[in-house]
Amino acid sequence: MIDLANINEIFDKNKNLLIEMLINYYGQEYSEIIKKRLGNVFFDFSSTPEDDYKFLKMHSDEFDNQKKQLIELKYEEFARVSEECKKENRKLLLEYLKQNFLIENIDEDNLITLFMDDNFNTGYIDAFSTNSINLLNNADTPQSIKDNILHDQACFKMVVHFGNIKIKRLSSSSVDEIVKFIKTLQINYRNSVAKHSEYGKSIYNRAERELGIKLSFENISKLIFNTNPVAMTVSSKNSISVKDYHIIRVPISHMVNIGCEALDVSAMHEIIHKVETDENSVGIAMLDDTNSIANEIRTQKLAIKMTNELHKRGIFMFDNPNNFTLLGSSAYENLFPLVGDFFDKYEIIFSNCAINGVPEKLYDFFGESWEVFSEELNNIFSKHAHFYSKNKHIINDVNNDISKLIANMESFEKGENIHV
Repeated sequence: MIDLANINEIFDKNKNLLIEMLINYYGQEYSEIIKKRLGNVFFDFSSTPEDDYKFLKMHSDEFDNQKKQLIELKYEEFARVSEECKKENRKLLLEYLKQNFLIENIDEDNLITLFMDDNFNTGYIDAFSTNSINLLNNADTPQSIKDNILHDQACFKMVVHFGNIKIKRLSSSSVDEIVKFIKTLQINYRNSVAKHSEYGKSIYNRAERELGIKLSFENISKLIFNTNPVAMTVSSKNSISVKDYHIIRVPISHMVNIGCEALDVSAMHEIIHKVETDENSVGIAMLDDTNSIANEIRTQKLAIKMTNELHKRGIFMFDNPNNFTLLGSSAYENLFPLVGDFFDKYEIIFSNCAINGVPEKLYDFFGESWEVFSEELNNIFSKHAHFYSKNKHIINDVNNDISKLIANMESFEKGENIHV
């Protein structure tokens, strides 16, 4: 059972062992580098009180009454602050629409239906934006995407008609302005919740104390509203220099709520990212996102390997020893059948380049095909990742192209004694 009240302490208890494992993997010569790179990281494994409350409802039999009451009280306070912030920003949107677009006879329910959802993500109105119109007019746009846009357009018109809402004809550029304004309101809403909720303030105080720097509540809002595991960088400036500080967040109770059973792998993935973060690169990817998917696939494979070693030692941070898996926490795994063997075969080369912050050395080792291979993986992931997940097999054309690129890299006249 996960102890939500002390969830960050669970990691702290095992941090030194993780560092030891990482040093053993990369080599003793990297001991100080690894310790330093994980030394200025703020680790957070909490989730919002709303996620903790959902977790409680799913596992209520495992909590005593005192812990139940504490979770419920935190949730009630967080929900109250959230609703107050929502009301404030809904009012701003309503005034904006009435003043700038002469929209009349619209109530709050229709406002949320037409222009945004309850968390200020854009609603049906986005189907009339420039981007949506361009997608409709593009012959290469998948029909499923076009159908979704047309569906939202029809729903927008239906709500306007039956709600007797008076609205002047909106151009795509006008809609773009509205969408942009809604995104601004979403930032306002999240920053307000971070600033005024006890949860947001507790994260702010702990991060400031552990990192020793002043953070903005915008930094905190980006953190607490991110529902995916993430490794972030924040910068602290003074009159002399700029220093980067790092944050790793894995919202454990949220991930349990959505059915993830590879929690330790998710945490390990982000930890590896920070161990391999250099000024100009993360792992085998440059900071301009070159080789980004190749890096994510290779990092996920290493995270699974390291977590397996952790579990062999009898250490389970967040996973349930009686009900866990090492697979299924990342869409990057969908491409394992395509390129997994390749990354396994050259694991030492990739890890050496990653820990030393010299991914450009891979061009020396694999030749020009490395760049083409990396770009192809980026394209495959963006276009076909869901295909792999649903169909459990590889598109023949894609497989052939990747196989040829791998063959080209392996036949390249590489220097086996290349220094990294």
